[in-house]
Amino acid sequence: MTRVLHLWKRIWQSVAFDTARGQGRVRWLSRAPSRGIGWAMKHAGTWYALWSDGQQVIFQVGTKQFPMTDAYQCRNVRFDATRKFTISEKECVSFEVTYDAFDRDDDPSFDLADLEQEDFFFFTSRLWSDSKWRQEVVKNWAA
Repeated sequence: MTRVLHLWKRIWQSVAFDTARGQGRVRWLSRAPSRGIGWAMKHAGTWYALWSDGQQVIFQVGTKQFPMTDAYQCRNVRFDATRKFTISEKECVSFEVTYDAFDRDDDPSFDLADLEQEDFFFFTSRLWSDSKWRQEVVKNWAA
């Protein structure tokens, strides 16, 4: 199934994201969706997406789909100039990616709210850890 998602940090563009293949295609000339329906981002050649199936929010990397439920734990931890995003199930790592940190240590006004808007993986981990927010997102992203 193809879903039209916002392109992360480029809300005026959209991505035709094929959930079966885990592939996205940036829609340069098409109008962006008029409301929030999910996000997609390409990092190091791999597509990542957040979307709702109407019951729960799904985090997808390639063809792997992880429902945002309490069965999985999601962490995003900073290590010096990098961050590690991890999804675990019963303490076994199911997925992880390490990437350059977006934190701006030299900017005293840069806080967690700013980081949430800059960093797709940090945003995902915060959403995953807040069940009330997730339920609101499911309602707002319903097809």
